[in-house]
Amino acid sequence: MPAYRLEKDTSEFTGINVFGIRMRHELFDQWLRNKATVQEVMANLAAANFDPEFYASHELEIISMFNSQKGLNVVPAKKVWWQKLIKSS
Repeated sequence: MPAYRLEKDTSEFTGINVFGIRMRHELFDQWLRNKATVQEVMANLAAANFDPEFYASHELEIISMFNSQKGLNVVPAKKVWWQKLIKSS
């Protein structure tokens, strides 16, 4: 499970460590600049992943673990058209 940081009062996403999972830094930078919530980041985690197409996808497992630890029900966002072209799951 990636380690993430958030502001407890607002749930604002303030950082993440994802060892072994390649992620799009530009997207995380956008989330940080726009003060996205951790729930928004988790729901859109698949958009940030750019592991090659034959690697296992871990987003559903990460979101499930996050939901069970936080007592939430974050649902993964639907893939946008360019994500479907890049990676199928």
